[in-house]
Amino acid sequence: MLFSLIYLTALMENLLTMVLITADHHLQSPLYFFLKNLSFIDICYISVTVPKSIMNTLTDIYSISFLGCALQVFFLFVLADTEIVLLLGMSYDSYAAICYPLHYEALMNRDTCVQMVTAS
Repeated sequence: MLFSLIYLTALMENLLTMVLITADHHLQSPLYFFLKNLSFIDICYISVTVPKSIMNTLTDIYSISFLGCALQVFFLFVLADTEIVLLLGMSYDSYAAICYPLHYEALMNRDTCVQMVTAS
């Protein structure tokens, strides 16, 4: 039961982050755009493995099929790669803001951010 509570708390926390960033017009900078997408990836991460673990705990069946295991591993690798590329985009955003503050608006416009997230 505690596992379910932690899962729901993590889901709600990430959903709240996404909603607040979307709702507040002051948070429409590239940094928050990347943070919103990172919250989405975190939701996907916990949704890949945790529901199966909760079901196993509730039913006292602690086995997983080979296909289920392969799918979990595949999605974890895909999400890990996506997160790494997204963090790379966030680091470029910080680099551009610190090293090129006068060119920052031209370097990190909305289209550039969308392209970085799409590439991840």
